[in-house]
Amino acid sequence: MHLPRTGGSSLGLALKRRYRDQAMKVTGVALADVAGSAPNDARVFYGHMRFGLHRLMPVRYVTVLRDPVQRATSHFRLYMYKFGKEGRETSFQGFLEKWGASDVQTRILSGTPDVTADLGLAQEHLLTFSAVGFYDELERFAECLGLATPLPRLDKVDVNYAFSPEQLDQLQELNTVDAALYAWARKFAPQVAVAGQLA
Repeated sequence: MHLPRTGGSSLGLALKRRYRDQAMKVTGVALADVAGSAPNDARVFYGHMRFGLHRLMPVRYVTVLRDPVQRATSHFRLYMYKFGKEGRETSFQGFLEKWGASDVQTRILSGTPDVTADLGLAQEHLLTFSAVGFYDELERFAECLGLATPLPRLDKVDVNYAFSPEQLDQLQELNTVDAALYAWARKFAPQVAVAGQLA
């Protein structure tokens, strides 16, 4: 499961290189559509998706978590880069209103990305994952999954933006549940236990 701004594009390309036609990218589609369109020989699904694909077909989950404030600042820089190129408004407040920077990782992992973050449900789900990695250890995590390193660096955005202390405080306040999930995962989430194999 690729959570936004956690290195998922880089891991996804590495997965595609390793598994070739047996790797299927899924982003922005309903889980039923993923299960219905999956080739019989598909071994790996990667991309932005919500928790729940296991209810439709047998799968094992792997994901990467990132410090919530670092993830949100990276997301804002991507927002500035993409919308700025189009000449659209790219203010910090606009980002918060349009994209919602609150507890994104917890909402997606709880399977309810459009609802309030459910820490207990996200923790329960993470305990079922085959492996949970961390952005600051991405290369090591990829190696443990049997992927070639160094990873390609995709979606790296070179946007200079100095966040004010007030903005950082606001992001901290908006991500208190993600901060709790991240701290908990550092202690209790499954570490790589797949012996260098995803499937």
